[in-house]
Amino acid sequence: MVAPPVHRPAGQRRRGGGQVTSSLLRDEHFSRRSPQCVHLEQVHHLAGQVVRVVIERDSYAQQCHARAAVLAKDRTWTTLATLAGPEVDLSVSSPYSRNEDQLHQEMAKLAARLLKRAAVILKVA
Repeated sequence: MVAPPVHRPAGQRRRGGGQVTSSLLRDEHFSRRSPQCVHLEQVHHLAGQVVRVVIERDSYAQQCHARAAVLAKDRTWTTLATLAGPEVDLSVSSPYSRNEDQLHQEMAKLAARLLKRAAVILKVA
């Protein structure tokens, strides 16, 4: 049975998983797309920009991906940082795990890593 998606309302500050203190978590959605795939999407305000982090953890490493993107003035997403499938695969438990809280926490830690990289890129740009 697929667990219902977790949706956190806008305006909540991040807790744990990272040291990005100037980030404001505006929206978060965690769901199981299929028995073998879990999905996390977060939208943050960071350094005056809107940054979206998307992570997909599939049972096949080559189908896993993680990326952070910034919303451009023309309302398109520009990728700032990515993680390769094997790195996502090794950082997050098997998607077949029944422990949704553990999967969510592991994916949130991975999202914090990407957000930290995005913060460095945005401060340099």
